[in-house]
Amino acid sequence: MKKIFLPVDGSDHSRRAIAKASELAQLSGGEVRVFHFQEREPSKAGVATFETTKDATKLVDGAVAELQAAGVKASGETRAGMSGEAARAIVDEAGRFDADMIIMGSRGLSDFPALLVGSVAHKVIHFARCPVLIVR
Repeated sequence: MKKIFLPVDGSDHSRRAIAKASELAQLSGGEVRVFHFQEREPSKAGVATFETTKDATKLVDGAVAELQAAGVKASGETRAGMSGEAARAIVDEAGRFDADMIIMGSRGLSDFPALLVGSVAHKVIHFARCPVLIVR
């Protein structure tokens, strides 16, 4: 695993995914690209965001710093888009990075509710062109 793509969202499962990516990158001598998708919702007033760009950048920078402190080569980026586009953005960016693996956290939904809700993790597993490791 020379190139690990790591989408983060700040959840507990995402925090555990950072630790797993660090572990695998240390074992393989690989690098990690941290990614956060900043969702936006259309509204009557234009477009509403759930977080500021500053907060999104802080989330990515924190994960990159944690990885680098562990001796892992890491970089990060954020991208903003409309709600519902996160899975496609993750798969697209992992492809641009030429990722050998995507490691991401699960929100903890069981299989049945996740199928009804359509979780990002399930969509990434379906569309990814490389192995996906889901961390709980």
